Amino acid sequence: MHRHTQSTSNLGKKAPPPPPKPKNPALRGSPTPPVGGQTSLPGAFPENNTETTRSGPPNFPARPIVSPRPPEAATTPVEQTAAVRDAWTAPQVDLELDKKWYAMGNNPIKLVQLPTFLSGLNYASTIAMSANTKTIVLCVRFADLARTKFRIEVDRYDDNNVSAQRIDYPPPARPGVEELEAAAAGFGENVAKFVETNVGRQVGDGECWTVAKEALTSSGAMPSCGLVHGVEIWSFAPGTGRGHHEGMLRRGDILQFKTARFRTVDASSAGRITGEKYVGAPDHTAVIVCVHGAGVVTVMEQNVGGVRTVQQGSYVFGDMVDGSVVAYRPFWQAWAGELETSWP
Repeated sequence: MHRHTQSTSNLGKKAPPPPPKPKNPALRGSPTPPVGGQTSLPGAFPENNTETTRSGPPNFPARPIVSPRPPEAATTPVEQTAAVRDAWTAPQVDLELDKKWYAMGNNPIKLVQLPTFLSGLNYASTIAMSANTKTIVLCVRFADLARTKFRIEVDRYDDNNVSAQRIDYPPPARPGVEELEAAAAGFGENVAKFVETNVGRQVGDGECWTVAKEALTSSGAMPSCGLVHGVEIWSFAPGTGRGHHEGMLRRGDILQFKTARFRTVDASSAGRITGEKYVGAPDHTAVIVCVHGAGVVTVMEQNVGGVRTVQQGSYVFGDMVDGSVVAYRPFWQAWAGELETSWP
């Protein structure tokens, strides 16, 4: 576990079924232990968010969800290997303690501002008060699914007297094929049904990412963390080859595009271009509802062509000429570790 020291106080977060346990322990996707070590932290956190980045569900009819059961497997959690832990580098962040965000507002047990780096990330927070000290604990999940806990202690009578510590947890180990297929059979169907039910409706704020986020929350899967929507199972960029992992795509998987461009040509007319489609400015999210094979999928998506309601679309990966796409498998939240604020 990496710990970093500096002077301040505490902060606070839906959880689904337990994660699958692989027959091959080396592939176990359980939460990893903290990385050892301790160093000093220079700095503070800045603005944005309160409590968690998760918003409430949009206004649409509730649907009963059957949470998938994890496959049978060994019960002993397997930690990340030492080699993986050694290769991983803890994220460097600025706590922006100099901005005194921890002391803002009239309510001492409510944070009205947080560090800038938390924007777009999932986190939990708690605040505790004692006679002389205000303690804030933040547990943050980063884009690589690593977690860091921060403990900030502030003198209640002198907000210049603040210190901070951190504990870092590496990204989780990759699940095995059996666990990924079990997740597709359970979470995937729930995610796909959610988006199909909402065709013609605006989910949340109408952003493309929101429909995927709400589908995951509704299904009980691990929530989106920024533009990461579960376990990465496949990625593609033109010129790199699509690879055999494309065959892993399943109904309910989530696609994340980055400045992608698709081009169709008329093979009978010496390759005359018949159409182009731009996907992502720079990012776009879509949920697969049908995999047709040969790199062709049908999706549900929103915020397409200025239309902020859920609609059907399709993609032929062989027509992609620019940008990139990553496919994510909805998965058990416990795989990446809970966002909880106990210390240490």
